Amino acid sequence: MNTVRIEIDNKKIERRIAANWNEFTRKQLLFVVRSLFLKTTLSRKTEMILVKLLNIKWKYIKLLNHSQINALGDSVKFIFNSNNFTKNTFDTFTYKFKRYHSPGEGLNNITFEELTFADNMFLQYHKTRKQEFLDKLIAILYRPRKKRKEIRHIEFNGDVRIDFNKHQIEKRALHLKKLPAHYKFIGLTFFTGCRNLIEKKFPHVFSSGSASGSKKTGWLDVILGLAGNKFGDFEKTSKMNAWVVLREFENMIIENEKLKDKFNRK
Repeated sequence: MNTVRIEIDNKKIERRIAANWNEFTRKQLLFVVRSLFLKTTLSRKTEMILVKLLNIKWKYIKLLNHSQINALGDSVKFIFNSNNFTKNTFDTFTYKFKRYHSPGEGLNNITFEELTFADNMFLQYHKTRKQEFLDKLIAILYRPRKKRKEIRHIEFNGDVRIDFNKHQIEKRALHLKKLPAHYKFIGLTFFTGCRNLIEKKFPHVFSSGSASGSKKTGWLDVILGLAGNKFGDFEKTSKMNAWVVLREFENMIIENEKLKDKFNRK
């Protein structure tokens, strides 16, 4: 959190403000994301967000001089310039009498199969801007809660959502079609931030040529093709934790590069 101090009409105001996406409260997150997708100017969006985050009245914003506005704008610049949103405070919502839950922090509890399907919908949405792909992304990420006996089971994996099933995507996406737009945009923003984190954590995976190939055939096909029998058969790999698969693949690429360098020096 950052401390912001401003002086208006000899009145000193001090506020604590989020320093990054992961420090927003649920209410702040809802407001910020809704503001981001409004059809208005950047300066207007900035003013709206500042009023909300600083918890001050509009009249105070209007009294600020140009240098004060710029200084305050710098404190929320990260909202427009970067996305490190990996800790979702909007982790549940209720729609049509049913409660839905999001993946864990940084997508730490999703399977590799779920990641491949979610990433495909993410890429298709950015390519076409068609709502159907955003609906499917949300349908993949947000799912109903498991039964109590499953959560209490000794083999519970920590994910409270029902298991991912690719055959349920269409039906759930149709059910969530009229979900409030800002709810969907939060899911999109969250997945984008987590995707950014994954790219940063596994740079060799995303620079090995597999990233471009995944746009055509999907992550699972690409990695299985490159890894051979490293992870076992298709079904086994698809049900593994996505981070485990990516970490193993990252290490495998690094080791292969070391072997190539050693071979070339001979």
